[in-house]
Formats: sequence, structure tokens, C-alpha cells
Amino acid sequence: MTLWWTPQGTQTAGREVRIPPWSTTLPHLFSAVGDDGLMVLTRVFVYGTLLPGGVRWPLIGPYVHTIAPARVGGMLYDTGHGYPGARFADDERWIEGSILHLHAPTLGEAIELLDEVEGVGEGLFERVVVEPDGRPAWSYSYLPDIAGLADLAGRWTPVD
Repeated sequence: MTLWWTPQGTQTAGREVRIPPWSTTLPHLFSAVGDDGLMVLTRVFVYGTLLPGGVRWPLIGPYVHTIAPARVGGMLYDTGHGYPGARFADDERWIEGSILHLHAPTLGEAIELLDEVEGVGEGLFERVVVEPDGRPAWSYSYLPDIAGLADLAGRWTPVD
């Protein structure tokens, strides 16, 4: 899988990926340059079970070379299924998490794995671009209805 940026938006394997309307993403902010000379996004913002120490961390950990704390605008909800769901927005609410810097040589494999884990093809989450520190990163926005879900005040705390 090749990930690249074009002036029309970000694309993944020929599918258009939504860039939020508040995004000010510019190509010079991307993390690496691919073999074809186009900019490649190698950062992922995580906020739940994919955080270091989380139940799904062992799946993504081998693809990560550095981790940094971060936060992004939006709200975090308890889905009731053992994982949180985020709705990103440019407002006064914040979601706490981490930026995972992925190894460029295995980026495609890592993104495919994340898409599968997050249920992208099943309509559970949608991969989007967020800007937790003024620079773009992939993340996953929860798609099902949030009516009646508990607000987690921006921080996921797993319950054993």
C-alpha cells in the first residue's frame, strides 16, 4: 500500500481519505518522502487501546520507532465495548493520547493493520487526518451514533 499526498487531499490505495474542514495541512508538514518523491504521512495519533501499555499495543508496537504525548481537539466516548471512540473537532475540548512515529519501510503494512483493527471496512471507524501539534497525523474517528454514550472527558482509562 502506498500512502501519498496530493493537492486534492490525502489518498490511500486509490481511495480518498477525508481531511477535516479545520485542517490546515500542507505537504511540507508530512513526515517522510516516499520512493516516488511524494510526501508520506508516518505519524498516527492514538487515544485508546493502541496506546503504549494498552491491550492492542502489541499489534502496533513493532512498527513504532518513537512515541510522544499529544492531544487533539474533540470528544472521547465510552463505546461500552472495551474501547473508546473519538469525534474530532476544532473546539475547546481535548482528547489526550500519543503520536506514534511509524517506521517508513513498513508504513503500508502498519496502516493496513490499523485499518483492520479499527474496523474501517466495517463502518466502525474512519481514518482521518488530525493535527495534534500543528502537524498532520492519521487517526481514527468513531462512526456509529454517539447518542447516550458516556463522555470520557478526553482521556481513556481502561477498566480491567
